[in-house]
Amino acid sequence: MKFVKNNKKNKQAKQIIDDLLKQSASTFSSSRSPYVLVNGLLYKILKTIKNQDHLVIRNKYLLVITTSMQDKLITWAHDHPMAGHAGQAKTIHRLMFRVYWITMRKDVYKYVQYCTLCQQFKYNSQPMSMPMKVHLVAEPWHTI
Repeated sequence: MKFVKNNKKNKQAKQIIDDLLKQSASTFSSSRSPYVLVNGLLYKILKTIKNQDHLVIRNKYLLVITTSMQDKLITWAHDHPMAGHAGQAKTIHRLMFRVYWITMRKDVYKYVQYCTLCQQFKYNSQPMSMPMKVHLVAEPWHTI
């Protein structure tokens, strides 16, 4: 499996996996690591997540993604025809309930910021120039 091989190459993931294999703490212990191995795949356990609909999701398992797969997943979440080149927030939301990597938010912001299609076709809501100054008039018919 590609994920298992890549996790063993990644130093940070390898350290977490080694710690999990050595760990003898009970499954329900409060000192338990926020990571777990399932069939050789590394998952991060989020205790609670509050999504946009204000639903609380408990004990969500997020697959820990290696560096080699991150760009592919961001491309899928942003560029795919069903994704519709959504903005930064929607792209992060689409990913954060499925997968995990430490720099996900920063990577998504950077990717969406430099997306050429978004640069060409998305509406820029910021004004192009400064607002006009208010012209004060001292008496009626002062300025026509």
